[in-house]
Amino acid sequence: MKKMTFSWKNLSEFFRAFLFVAAAFLLLGLGTLGSVQTTGESYVLQTKQGSDKEEPYVIFELQLPEDIPSKSRLVLREVYLNAGTIYSETGTAELRLGRRGSVSADTTASNFTAVRAKDGSDSGSLNLKLANPFSSAAADEKAVRDATFNWIAPFVIREEGYALNSYPYYCISAKNCNVMINEIVFACEELDENDEPTGKIRAVEAKVHEYSLLPIDADAGETKQDALDRASAMVDKPRIPALSQSSFFRYGQDELYSLATVAEMRMGGEFLSTSVYKGDRVYNSLGADLTAFGTVIFGMSPFGLRFFSALASFGVLVFGFYFVRKLLKSDRAGLIFAVLFSLCSLSLSLAHLGTPLMIGLFFFTAALQQCHRFYADGLKKVDFAGVLPLVLSGLFCALSVCVNGLYLLPVLGVAGLFAAGMLRQQKAKRYNLDKAIAEYEAAEQNDGEGAAVSAEEKKKQASAVYGEFRMKNIVAPVAFGAALILGLFLFSVLFILPASFAYVKMYDNPAAPSLNIFTLAWKAFAGGFVGKNAANDFGLFYQAFAGSGSAYAVTGICINAVAALAGLFGLGFAVYRLIVLLKTKAGGKEFRAELRAVAIPAAGLLLALVSTLVAAFSGGAFGFLLLGCVFAFALCAGGAETLLKNDKTAKGAKIAIWTTFGLLCAVFLLFAVFTFSVPLPQTFMTKLFG
Repeated sequence: MKKMTFSWKNLSEFFRAFLFVAAAFLLLGLGTLGSVQTTGESYVLQTKQGSDKEEPYVIFELQLPEDIPSKSRLVLREVYLNAGTIYSETGTAELRLGRRGSVSADTTASNFTAVRAKDGSDSGSLNLKLANPFSSAAADEKAVRDATFNWIAPFVIREEGYALNSYPYYCISAKNCNVMINEIVFACEELDENDEPTGKIRAVEAKVHEYSLLPIDADAGETKQDALDRASAMVDKPRIPALSQSSFFRYGQDELYSLATVAEMRMGGEFLSTSVYKGDRVYNSLGADLTAFGTVIFGMSPFGLRFFSALASFGVLVFGFYFVRKLLKSDRAGLIFAVLFSLCSLSLSLAHLGTPLMIGLFFFTAALQQCHRFYADGLKKVDFAGVLPLVLSGLFCALSVCVNGLYLLPVLGVAGLFAAGMLRQQKAKRYNLDKAIAEYEAAEQNDGEGAAVSAEEKKKQASAVYGEFRMKNIVAPVAFGAALILGLFLFSVLFILPASFAYVKMYDNPAAPSLNIFTLAWKAFAGGFVGKNAANDFGLFYQAFAGSGSAYAVTGICINAVAALAGLFGLGFAVYRLIVLLKTKAGGKEFRAELRAVAIPAAGLLLALVSTLVAAFSGGAFGFLLLGCVFAFALCAGGAETLLKNDKTAKGAKIAIWTTFGLLCAVFLLFAVFTFSVPLPQTFMTKLFG
């Protein structure tokens, strides 16, 4: 404990402030990430196939709770549905829900009285229509939008006479295409002995009845009971869900593609030859793996889907701080960067987006920071500790490409930084070797006693310097290059394995697959350049989620205007400093250090903008836009540090920094309702967005 206290006291005030900023960012990010309410296992509800005599259907028998008073009754009020992927190119999928008081071996789906689905009219419709977000075909006007993977309450239950005591059986069937069902929940209200509503709503358990007509895979040895057990996945989480129109509980359009891929990964090798499989076609296999792993830990919930994205955004903050701190040799500059990144809104809003977008940015930032350590310090010793930054940099570069193939462009910038580091190391070799040779020659010219011994020692020292740098110049490129190339090859093959079933369904014929694992890995990589999910257009305000109803939230992805101006200041100041430095050509150690502090992030910003333009034609453009912000904030931190060090401008710079900080916080709080998806009245939303 004493040692920890001593270490804390020896930290600069700026570093301690950064620790508080980082902790607040992590807690705020995870605390507002989304609900942890999960759905259980999934079941694909099949429609009638060509050889089927009758369409498949599932009969649920609602179980009367044991703790209900003897003279009370339960009346069904809501049927909550969480549908998954719609396996069709059609724009609309149709489901039918019916009810009945009793069943027998002769009962079919047509014998059930249909429960009307809400469609905006008083009469309603007999079939529930769901808009297919994965199809380019137009959906029915009455189809429910944004229904896949989100909870809806789509059926009209008005009658008082259909109590569970008399009508315990409900039947569901797919009418025109196969549909994944994540969960169905039957919510009932308790009536007292006088049949008066009590307001007590509870989810009741449901059992899949043996009279259900289910597809059975006899070739795989499946029995009727096995099929019943699989269908019971639709009712394995009987609890009333939240229907709040906020991305805290619901998914946006961009996340549906990640969810579709994750759902197929969870389904494993199961497939239907009549199904059309959709999923994310932009991000590489590692992004899919980590997104799916989050749902393995926390379940199929908004929190689970977005967990690694939030951690990645926090990782960018940490590695970005250390990069700027090393680049400018100042904890204060690192803190300025951390504050700008934390309050720019874009970092938190993208952390709340359940796609691999932030994960790729994290690995690249980590690769940049590790490579810059080599560039700044060189390879101090040819040992594990000395070589580790180069190995990590190469591996992180490979990992970023395995998240999004388009990161190959920024990785070229890291490779350029490594090459510049090799040139600096070669200059250090020349300097130290010339110095050692000069000392040897001086000792050799001495005629005094012991001169021969001294000359021999100097000769050995010169040889040692030559051998040391020769080894460094061999080990450094081998460590970085091997980690990058071998890591890229091995990771591509390794990370494609967990997602291979999903990719076979998306890119191949799962009934007779012809693509090998290397071809699948190539298609996953190429998606960063040619893949496309939803519309990739984005402006100053991109709606990642927009709800509906009397009160709903809009989740916006937008950069804080004050942070954007700070980034522009950094860019402008960098251009000014470059012009001044190139004109003066002062030379010397300080001149070169300042030139590097401006040139490195400026080159990174240029590369990020080029990557953003390329990504705008495929997907993930916001990731590279935020990467550009990282470099712009680094330039801003450098400009502020330069002004603060100058006695003439220090006072004005402090006033400007605190003013900017106040405005940054004010705009951040103003935009918080969109960053954290806070529901607002419909009238206000209509006036704001039209």
